[in-house]
Amino acid sequence: MSYDYYYTDDVEREIKNLQNGNGRPSNFGLAVASLIMGIVSLVFFLFLLNIVSAVIAIIFGIIFLCSTKAGAKGRGIAIGGIITSILSIVLCIGSYVLIFQNADNISRMFENELQNNNSPFYYYEDNGDDSDLFKDFDGIEDFYNNFEENPDDLEDFLKDKDDTL
Repeated sequence: MSYDYYYTDDVEREIKNLQNGNGRPSNFGLAVASLIMGIVSLVFFLFLLNIVSAVIAIIFGIIFLCSTKAGAKGRGIAIGGIITSILSIVLCIGSYVLIFQNADNISRMFENELQNNNSPFYYYEDNGDDSDLFKDFDGIEDFYNNFEENPDDLEDFLKDKDDTL
C-alpha cells in the first residue's frame, strides 16, 4: 500500500521554519537577555547595581523590538524584560525615598536600641563621672587582653563599675 503525501505551501513553510530555528529571529538572544537582566534587576532592586542591569535590559529589549516585525517570536519576552526592568527601577527609587525620609526615625530607633540595657548592642558610655574606670589597665589593649581568656569576667567587671548593666 503506498501513501501519497500532498504538501501545501503552509506546511512547507512551517517545515523550513522548524529547520531554521523554530521561526525565531536571528537576534532572539537579545529578547532572552532582556528578560534575564530584567529579572536579575528586579530581584536585586535594593542595590544600586540594579539600575545598570535594568538599563541594559531595556536597551536589549528595545533593540529587539525595533529589529523584528510585529508578531515575531520573542516580542513578548522582550516586553517582559522591559517591564521587569522598569518595575525594578521604580521599586529601587521608591525604597530609597522611603529610607531617606525615615532616616531620622531610623537613627533615633538605633540610638534607643544602643542605650537599651537588654540590647545586644548595649555599650558603655563614659560621661566623665567614672574617669577611673580603666585605671587598673595601661591601655585599651591591656584591658581587652585581660578579658580575652574569660569574657564573663568582663561582664562582672562592668557590673561592678556600672549599675545600669
